[in-house]
Amino acid sequence: MTKKFMTVGIVLLFIGTCIIPGIAQKIEKSYEQSSESNWLYVGGTGPGNYSTIQAAIYASKDGDTIFVFDDKSPYVESIVIDKSIQLLGENKKTTVINGNSASIIVQILNCSDVTIQGFTIRNAHKTLILLDSCIDCLITDNILRGSGQCGFSITYGGNNTIANNTIICVSLNTIWRSQGNIVIGNSISFVFQGLCACSGTKIYSNKIRFIGLNGLEPSGFCDIRGNTIAFCRLHGIEIGGGTNITLQFNTFIGNTNAILLFGDQVNVTSNNFILNIHNVLINSVGQYYFDGNFWNRPMSHPKVIIGLKKVVIREPGTNGIWDPGLTILFPKLLFDLHPAQEPYDILGMT
Repeated sequence: MTKKFMTVGIVLLFIGTCIIPGIAQKIEKSYEQSSESNWLYVGGTGPGNYSTIQAAIYASKDGDTIFVFDDKSPYVESIVIDKSIQLLGENKKTTVINGNSASIIVQILNCSDVTIQGFTIRNAHKTLILLDSCIDCLITDNILRGSGQCGFSITYGGNNTIANNTIICVSLNTIWRSQGNIVIGNSISFVFQGLCACSGTKIYSNKIRFIGLNGLEPSGFCDIRGNTIAFCRLHGIEIGGGTNITLQFNTFIGNTNAILLFGDQVNVTSNNFILNIHNVLINSVGQYYFDGNFWNRPMSHPKVIIGLKKVVIREPGTNGIWDPGLTILFPKLLFDLHPAQEPYDILGMT
């Protein structure tokens, strides 16, 4: 166990050295002020305080920081941000933005280097936070609660970070047509769909639990490591398409189906599969590689996984353009040749 813990720890430490400093730099950047930037205040006492967050946003310029006191909380409003500012709440549990069933509570539009930190954002008809065509924005250390549709939604743009938030009682979270985003260290629970992520998303060290449908639905080139995915009523992860998807050092526990594969190329290595009704379902033909996973108990022999092999039968002398032929799917045996003898002690798995 000690050796295995050290191995996992080294790998996760490597991930951390690559990813966490970038997040830390973003957070640090939130508090760096140039000589031309200002601090604006909302909800405090004395001159210069604004009564609404949106009024302070209107008065701000690129590089400014808006600090929101919790004295006048909840702030019943929806806000639009279209400039590079930092919006900081005094305390995420007591500094509340209540959308009062507005369609979208926080809209960040066509801008970069925006930080939202330290709020409870709740009660949206559709979406709590929307990033539309944004680059290098940071949503961190917030509580997102209560939405008819999305907790957070990212469309277009890229290189945004969703970090260390608590997301609860929403329908789903989405990343759509946006590259290079990072979702790390969040707790996502009691939602219908955990996260639908487009190609190129990095999903690290999240706790995704008590999900009504699927915990994750990633597309191609997604890197999924160090997550705990537990108690999903359908699939922990459903991979419906795309290539070069990596699943490593994740823990799947108590799901109906831990993984459903009908993507093209997926590597599944060094994960924990514990007390799932089904560990792996394969409903299509693809290149799937399994190695070093823990399969609920110590195994003295390779783990057999049943996949599918596609065979196309055509008339002699024809080709696929004029004769699509008859496609037959046969069972295909896949193997984890080196199953782990004990579960990996993955940081944050409990």
